Amino acid sequence: MYDLVLLFGRMRDPFARPLKIYREARLVWDPSLPEASEQVLSYHFTRHLKAMWRGNTAIVFADMERVPVRIFYFEGRDAPLFARILCQLPGAFTAMVDSGKALVVAQFPCSYDEHIMREADGFKVEMPYYFVQSSSDMRGVTPLLWRYVEGRRWVFKEELRVPVVQRIPVKRGR
Repeated sequence: MYDLVLLFGRMRDPFARPLKIYREARLVWDPSLPEASEQVLSYHFTRHLKAMWRGNTAIVFADMERVPVRIFYFEGRDAPLFARILCQLPGAFTAMVDSGKALVVAQFPCSYDEHIMREADGFKVEMPYYFVQSSSDMRGVTPLLWRYVEGRRWVFKEELRVPVVQRIPVKRGR
């Protein structure tokens, strides 16, 4: 449980100290968490979380109204390679890679678009889809991971799921 609370805190603030994370989790998110000493939290962080966290990067969102989240879909022989290259740029969040296909989720400044298109010409890749996420529809939710554990097993609890809100456009007569 301590590991999950610390992971939750690191997902929210990658530079937060373990004791600060745990105190905030108890105070703001889940008062039912038991007391824990700084030594216990330090042990769990060092032994379990640090190795897992190594290599991860902080995801920092820019103002969504100025820099929207974009989803790039690539197809072609070089799609996985091109997606991995784009993920090295600041503002990239994730890439899902398959053979001959790849999806990149990023919040690149608009000035990147020209460079991405130009670089894509040097690879055997096509971009049949390109999505821009509206800033009014974005909602960031970080699940309280420790609530999905009973004993030493992961469980899915329906009451803890994040609701997906779908907007249906209203057609108006002319």
